[in-house]
Amino acid sequence: MTFSMHGKPSAVYSFDNWGDKRACDRMLLHVRGIPSKTIVVIFTSDEPKTHSKKCMDAVELIGGRRPRKLHYRDSFAIVGYRGYPKPFWVKQAHANKSASSLTLHVKVPLTN
Repeated sequence: MTFSMHGKPSAVYSFDNWGDKRACDRMLLHVRGIPSKTIVVIFTSDEPKTHSKKCMDAVELIGGRRPRKLHYRDSFAIVGYRGYPKPFWVKQAHANKSASSLTLHVKVPLTN
């Protein structure tokens, strides 16, 4: 999911990295093509541990860090930014399968 720096939603994409072995390749190519100065939200549920290096490369491209120890049925989310410099508000979160939900609060200063 992407947003302009004005807060306007611009696109929603879905990549099934459990059912599609090429999903991480496609996700990385997609993130590389996102214009600079774009807010990018990536979230997973059910099966984030089935990830490849390329999915983690996509997370790093928007200012994230490679999550540690993702397990079966865990959740992961990041509100990131495509462009440089990476802003202070980029955040990510992880919840294990026993958590009922994953909440990530991020306050993004939008432009006019």
